[in-house]
Amino acid sequence: MPAVIFTDSVSLRLGEESLSLPQRVESQIGASQSSPWAWEGPTAPVNAPAIPVSPPYPPQAVITAPWIRAPHVALPANDTGVNPNPGTLPEVLKSPIPAGPPGSTPTSPTPPAGANSRATLNGGGSLSRVIKASGTLKIRPFLAASGNGRMEVFLSDPGGAEKKFSGKSLLEWIRNNDTTNSPLYFKGSKKSESMFLQNPPNDWSAKSGLEYSIDVTQGQTVRLKTSGSGIGSSRLEIQGPI
Repeated sequence: MPAVIFTDSVSLRLGEESLSLPQRVESQIGASQSSPWAWEGPTAPVNAPAIPVSPPYPPQAVITAPWIRAPHVALPANDTGVNPNPGTLPEVLKSPIPAGPPGSTPTSPTPPAGANSRATLNGGGSLSRVIKASGTLKIRPFLAASGNGRMEVFLSDPGGAEKKFSGKSLLEWIRNNDTTNSPLYFKGSKKSESMFLQNPPNDWSAKSGLEYSIDVTQGQTVRLKTSGSGIGSSRLEIQGPI
């Protein structure tokens, strides 16, 4: 039989010990009535709905690198065991992340042998380069002359013998003056696109933006040479495994 509580008044105490607030229950509970607070035994648990909680601050960037969350792991310590330059968090975040695991020394990637490199000859002079790996050599000539000018590119085998193309060097450009139509020769073939008519009917000029390519092998030598008068703005560039 469930327990029954009979009462006709309730007294509550709020605040200080000396204060009390008596409250009378107006409806009487008879002998045949059971109290609404009757003990009925355990009840099933109530599942309260989940309350969404918004963070009081904007989301921050997540730092996943352990040596950034703990920069002392990546930075060396001095004789006393204290990091000599711990820095502040903004400084750590702006510093480059090491390429390796914590404690390793970051290194710049080393270009492989025969990487794509350039060499440029401005105006008159000469230069030579050895082919470091088999690949493609690009040649960009521009022979601007106010008088006469000559531009040549020689390609030699590892033994020193020059390769000829229809009796000519790899690239050959000869201008006797600054108006005649004098196209260059590449691998023995005339390249008419190397000149353009600037002022009709007979004023020709060298075209810029030219590029020619040739396959080369490791150990060969390429040599550039320009000469003449008024060729200060001339340019001869090579690019490839040199």
